[in-house]
Amino acid sequence: MELILKELVKATSFIKGTTLITYCVSGLTSIEQITKTLISEIASAQNIKSKQVRNSVITSLKMLSEHVPNHIMKGKTPSNGLVMLCGQINENISQYL
Repeated sequence: MELILKELVKATSFIKGTTLITYCVSGLTSIEQITKTLISEIASAQNIKSKQVRNSVITSLKMLSEHVPNHIMKGKTPSNGLVMLCGQINENISQYL
């Protein structure tokens, strides 16, 4: 897993305008608690000054909150925890290649 994360960071590090949200959840956390936390994070993200960054972060957080129920079995995270990654790459990626 660590190797995959390093490769992901390396592959996107040269691209400006990349938003990557890393959401780490401790073991046996309920879906309700995760959802409450994500809603709180979305509310906090409203304070980001840059409109583009704010919209990217909010979109990524909303995607995470939509996918949480699909990836958590029996209403709780696995005993060893869960890491979710979500993000966006600038649509004008060709200008950075």
